[in-house]
Amino acid sequence: MQILYSQSQNPYFNIACEEFLIRRLSTEVLFLYRNTPSVIVGKHQNAFSELNQPFLRQHKMDVVRRLSGGGSVYHDLGNLNFSHIKNVSGENKVDFAAFLQPVIEALNKKGIEVEMGPRNNLQLHGKKITGTACHTIKNRVMHHGTLLINANLQHLVEVLIPVNKKFESKAVKSISSTVTNIFDEWRASTNIEQLTGDIIHYFMENREAQPFHLSATQIQYIQNLVTEKYSTWEWNFGYSPKFSFTGTLPNTGEQVKIYVEKGIIKAIEPENKSLSLQNGASQMLGKPFDVLHFQPA
Repeated sequence: MQILYSQSQNPYFNIACEEFLIRRLSTEVLFLYRNTPSVIVGKHQNAFSELNQPFLRQHKMDVVRRLSGGGSVYHDLGNLNFSHIKNVSGENKVDFAAFLQPVIEALNKKGIEVEMGPRNNLQLHGKKITGTACHTIKNRVMHHGTLLINANLQHLVEVLIPVNKKFESKAVKSISSTVTNIFDEWRASTNIEQLTGDIIHYFMENREAQPFHLSATQIQYIQNLVTEKYSTWEWNFGYSPKFSFTGTLPNTGEQVKIYVEKGIIKAIEPENKSLSLQNGASQMLGKPFDVLHFQPA
């Protein structure tokens, strides 16, 4: 196993790096990284409906869509995110228990009594500290999770509660859980950098992990992924499954149903079928949808 601790705290770069590691390498890698405040949405989620958009913009948080499915997660520098990527064969490619076991052992060795909980997560004193997801590409599998060490839990709660409820779609929805930080439950004179170093040391001592560093060519490949995919509106918002939103038009207050595909407004219908739309509605067709332009009906 190789172990890579990212020198970047840019969420676009680190999520792009996961794609590089699963697609372009053939070795087993444990990838650790921390991100500046951001929300990472599941591949099949509606990025418009899952998040508190006013709070998101007020705090200038990035939104990044990842390769794996599942729900949205909040990242900041109080999270340690970990991805285990390796080659697999046979039918049982996904094994969350095997993925989480060494993480449990590493934390237990520090006196942090975590255990595996329902929905393939980790719990400390009955509260969730880690959510997980996975993705497979041919004979490669990536299990990844986010470890709450000293995250801003108030921001986590605020940004993951959508303000507008008037969405209809088949997109995957997030499931809320009671969460906690490791440092809120486990008191020790340490910090996240030291705990991260201890986890890395555990894998090097007990799992024969060897340090791995990205080459300049590999970094450039990842940067290209950031530019062409992970930092684009088309991927992070436009990839959302088609949906409809019931709300009122700005200025006129007219109640309408808006139909959106690939993030673009395709049709607008009045809720009252006997009325015709105001002239301004037609100008919105073909434009990117922005939930903050509308009030829920």
